[in-house]
Amino acid sequence: MELRHPNTHAVGGLGEADPLVPESVAVLVELMRNPCITRRELERRTGITERTLRRRIRRLEKAGYVDRFGERGDTRYEVRLDAPLLMSGASATVGELLAALGFRPRL
Repeated sequence: MELRHPNTHAVGGLGEADPLVPESVAVLVELMRNPCITRRELERRTGITERTLRRRIRRLEKAGYVDRFGERGDTRYEVRLDAPLLMSGASATVGELLAALGFRPRL
């Protein structure tokens, strides 16, 4: 199943600064499912353009939701399931959000 989220309205009312717009949640899900996914495959699976994908990943990293490993051409990402959500009033973690949406990490 591929997730495509054309709606870019922010979740939680935090506007553009909020890294958890629907496109970013789709990126988190795909990274959680396959940490070794290439950026090109991530673009294909999410339907997000290269430029927007780079911006989304950068925001996810800045928020502490994703860690990047490796060098250019061999970059891998790890979803920090224990990272607290930065939404106002939220006391959940990224992992709890993804679990609530029905997604579980591969073991």
